[in-house]
Amino acid sequence: MAVQIQIRRGTASAWTAANPTLAAGEFAIETDTDFYKIGDGSTAWTSLGYSSLPSGSALLASPTFTGVPAAPTAAADTNTTQIATTAYVQTELGALSSDSIKDADNDTKIQVEEASDEDIIRFDTAGTERMSIGATGTVTIVGDLTVNGTTTTINSTTLSVDDKNIELGSVATPSDTTADGGGITLKGASDKTITWTNSTDTWDFNQGITVTGTATATAFAGPLTGNVTGDASGSSGSTTGNAATATALATGRTIAGVSFDGTANIDLGTDANMVLASQSFS
Repeated sequence: MAVQIQIRRGTASAWTAANPTLAAGEFAIETDTDFYKIGDGSTAWTSLGYSSLPSGSALLASPTFTGVPAAPTAAADTNTTQIATTAYVQTELGALSSDSIKDADNDTKIQVEEASDEDIIRFDTAGTERMSIGATGTVTIVGDLTVNGTTTTINSTTLSVDDKNIELGSVATPSDTTADGGGITLKGASDKTITWTNSTDTWDFNQGITVTGTATATAFAGPLTGNVTGDASGSSGSTTGNAATATALATGRTIAGVSFDGTANIDLGTDANMVLASQSFS
């Protein structure tokens, strides 16, 4: 008569619900995971660790896979699925170690530390370091940075830019229409703005401007006070002070019956004897 030996078995959830204490050396298996435990006679199931092969057992070499392994299914063998996943990680991402993740040829990687306890994370692509995060939190990006989003917020005390030219309104097809209303806003009790207005073709300042050096313009409009250098003969506005290159008075005057507009000298025709006679001498 044939002898049949059966091992205690059940699903993982069934074992957890029952939570028995296996006898010393008693073998029990989870039918839905293929994991097993060996009892010690005193530890309940949920506190008993899963068993594994002895340390001297020979492990099967991981097979070589090409392409992406199929996703595991409920009916798939767990051990086979685990082997396939491990092979996939090693083939596609490269070797895994305690301090880095790298591809097969070691030129693209994320490295935690190059030297002992330097506390720097490095990101390399194609053999070149592209970004690093230092121990103090400083992020250094070697290549270009492209940010796609609606709002970019920079919370820093000082913003330092090496480039001497800053572009604004750099859209796909820039025009005066897309530039309209663009400029710089300084936040204060009220906004201090420099704004481009397309309808007037001008830069508009909503605050006063103080110029220490020379201000040069092809024309002036509106009231101007102080010393003005340039053309003060604009069709609108007025100037107060010295107009250094003015050649005529805006409004002529009559002096002793002679018209004077500043374009030429005038002769009042005054008799010198009459001038002397009117003086008092002592």
